[in-house]
Amino acid sequence: MTPKSVQIESPELLERAAKEAQQSGQSLGELATEALERELARRSFQRLKRSTETRRRGMSDADVDERVERSIQEYRTDQRSR
Repeated sequence: MTPKSVQIESPELLERAAKEAQQSGQSLGELATEALERELARRSFQRLKRSTETRRRGMSDADVDERVERSIQEYRTDQRSR
């Protein structure tokens, strides 16, 4: 993939990132890529977590476990009857 440029608006942030990259033996691009990947993964996880919490609608872990177990049993019964 062709490298792309990203502009960092904050001189202080750029300086901190450059120091961290140097201390960790990485290029600034490697550090930025790692940080961006981590942040995007964190955001994706937070969206998934919010979605899951919405679907649970106040159900306890025990309620969820019971519903999953019941669904598994219903599926297996359905598969046997085919």
